Amino acid sequence: MNTKMAFAARALLSSIVILYLVTMLDLERIRDVLPKLVVAYIVLAWLFVLLSTLISAIRWSTLLRQVRLVQRVKDSWRFYLVSMFYGVALPGMIGADIVRLGMSIKLHGSHHKGTLTAGILIERACGLFGILLIFIVMSSQLSAVFRVSAGFGQTPYVLAVFVCAAFAFCFFMLKTVPQKWFSKESAPQGIFKQLGLLIERFRDLSLASVVWILMISIAAHLLDIVASYYLARALHIDVSFYLFLLIVPMTYVLTALPISLGGLGVREGIFTFFLTQVGVVVSDAVLLAFLIYINRLAVSMIGGVIQPLDKNIGKIETSNNG
Repeated sequence: MNTKMAFAARALLSSIVILYLVTMLDLERIRDVLPKLVVAYIVLAWLFVLLSTLISAIRWSTLLRQVRLVQRVKDSWRFYLVSMFYGVALPGMIGADIVRLGMSIKLHGSHHKGTLTAGILIERACGLFGILLIFIVMSSQLSAVFRVSAGFGQTPYVLAVFVCAAFAFCFFMLKTVPQKWFSKESAPQGIFKQLGLLIERFRDLSLASVVWILMISIAAHLLDIVASYYLARALHIDVSFYLFLLIVPMTYVLTALPISLGGLGVREGIFTFFLTQVGVVVSDAVLLAFLIYINRLAVSMIGGVIQPLDKNIGKIETSNNG
């Protein structure tokens, strides 16, 4: 399937799911709920998502410093917001990570392309592991909350062992594989050579550095979860914060699959499904899912505004090459 067909298929799936969710909305109930919105909670949710992007920017800058590449947190935050605009406001048009990678390469120069690419890949891996850790820690009550079978209730523990073992194995291999395997002379051509060169740049990462980056990732995810919880409170949806510590990580992981435009539609559908499993009215669940998206959209608009105004992006590259 070529790129255009894949894009069309993802767009079709997102559209179908969104239209289906719209049919679940109860207009009478919405007319009753919207006037009672708690605006203060909506503002708090917006601030929490904005702060989450700042924490993510700190993670990125921290990771790059481990390989002796300085990128100010201010620059990383700006890149995150701009990439968020492309990922949320224009889902699927261009990958958010590709946008911020391009901006970072423009800042530092193309000779740092490999290091910057590796930084984003490892950062994303740590982010995924961080959200899995949140789910694993909170999943002891999964079977009770969602009323699933006792056998299924053992799944999180199996997942915990698997994820932790996989992460430990990858870190062990990163540190112990012979250096010569990644040399430019001995590495095979093509994608394996590029992968080897990327790994080589991060072989010196210490365990303490990796743990610190994971903790930053967990903090960023927790802020996102808190934002979703406050939006539920704004709609007077009476569910515990603990529930969001389960639902948001599950939704995040499931929508990581590239089957829709930036997860649009699929994310809202999965979120609605889990909420209805704990007794939330379908219309309220759909409304909350859309409100969470609108909240992220409002934050991403900052990136849409600052990108055209940014005239300093090429200064470091110019000074490096000059």
